[in-house]
Amino acid sequence: MANSNKTNFSSPEFLNKLKDRDHDAVESLVKTYSSHLVNASFGLGLNESDAQELVQNVWGTFFQNIQNFEGRSHIRIYLFGILYNKAKELYRERNKHTSDIDLNTYFEDKFDDTGHWALTPKKPEEFIESIQTSGIIESCLNKLPEKQRMAFYLKEIDGASTEEVCNVLKVSATNLRVILFRTKAKLRDCVERKMQA
Repeated sequence: MANSNKTNFSSPEFLNKLKDRDHDAVESLVKTYSSHLVNASFGLGLNESDAQELVQNVWGTFFQNIQNFEGRSHIRIYLFGILYNKAKELYRERNKHTSDIDLNTYFEDKFDDTGHWALTPKKPEEFIESIQTSGIIESCLNKLPEKQRMAFYLKEIDGASTEEVCNVLKVSATNLRVILFRTKAKLRDCVERKMQA
């Protein structure tokens, strides 16, 4: 089997092997990216069973459509794009719609009349150090809408580049910054409330 550490998954040669259903190429790709896809599914709040099922759906869709993949983006971005779309389908099926907060109300509480913070927010590092259990963060992450969870997971946990995250979520860099800002604000607010409870 090809060594996945040295394989250029987006090279035309590798893509041709995938399109020809070359066993070694398929196995190399699946072994390299399955754990990343499962972790991203967990980041979206799915349990292990649902995450595994979602990843299987991603692979099924990927290989069903591989003939149409031209390699203009990295194969990883293409896979995460499929994952994101399949996750949205799953949430629609289950009617798990999480309503977004009203930003006007949210910001009225956080800022005074002069536009300064009513209470200076704690730095993210201070939050991380003060949290004793990952259960609080996990619980707060699970309450986020799927686009925000995916953006946060890809950018902050998986370390994907801004360009990669924008390609997966099909948003502009400016929109991604807004999404991440709102996500971090929601997480900070949720964690604060849970820690004060």
